[in-house]
Amino acid sequence: MKFNNYLSEGHLNVELLKRSMSIHRDFAALFLHTKEDLVLIYPDFIEKTEKLLFKGGASSDCIKHTQKMCRAINDYKIALHRDGFLPDLRRNLPLADI
Repeated sequence: MKFNNYLSEGHLNVELLKRSMSIHRDFAALFLHTKEDLVLIYPDFIEKTEKLLFKGGASSDCIKHTQKMCRAINDYKIALHRDGFLPDLRRNLPLADI
C-alpha cells in the first residue's frame, strides 16, 4: 500500500468508513428533501432508493451500502438523460478546433 509507512491500514479503513457514512447521510437528506419532485420524474428510483436507505441495521456495511447508492444514483441520472430531463453535458467539438 502506498501510504503504509505513514498510516496504518486500520486508520485508512476508519477514514474510508467515515467518508462512506458521510456520503450516505448527505444523500439520504437530499433524497428526503426532493422526494416529491422525484416521484413525478422517475417513480421506480424512489422504490429502489427507499429499500437501500431504510433497510440497514446497526451492523450494516456502510461501504457496500454507499456503493449500492452510487449505482442507483448513476442509473437515475442515465434515465434522466435518456428521457430528456437533464441536458447532455458532453459537448461535441467541431473538427476545426482539433
